[in-house]
Amino acid sequence: MQGIQSARQAIITKFGTKVHKLTENDVYLTLGGSLALWTVMNLLGNEGDNFLFPSPGFPLTLTIAKSMGF
Repeated sequence: MQGIQSARQAIITKFGTKVHKLTENDVYLTLGGSLALWTVMNLLGNEGDNFLFPSPGFPLTLTIAKSMGF
């Protein structure tokens, strides 16, 4: 599930532009930053992959990455 459809549509209306068109499939809502990071790493990464994270950054980023084998 990507989040409530009306909330995703509101985000598209607010942040979409003529140059950067958004659809409902471009917007994913999570219950916070940790779940968003976990979702992205889970979707894009494979065990042993390397990710570059900003420093300083979100405090749990490294913990989430290590727990997933990155």
